[in-house]
Amino acid sequence: MEKVRCQRIGCDAMFSEDDNPDGSCTYHHAPIFHDGMKEWSCCKKRSHDFNLFLEIPGGMIMSQWSIAVCLVFKDVGGLLCGI
Repeated sequence: MEKVRCQRIGCDAMFSEDDNPDGSCTYHHAPIFHDGMKEWSCCKKRSHDFNLFLEIPGGMIMSQWSIAVCLVFKDVGGLLCGI
């Protein structure tokens, strides 16, 4: 099976249904924007610079069974996880 890129913020991993080990998806839950500060709600890491903010590695880890419920969208070329 062809590998696709996870579309979760902070993950960006390449995997397929056959190659999807536990912990292969590390991501951020939700951003918080307040008075020019950007913060990840899951790990509380902050930045004023948006590009640096997006480069902060993901803090949450999904197991294989959770990633398997992601939907494959060929139009965007990756996995969009709805969990």
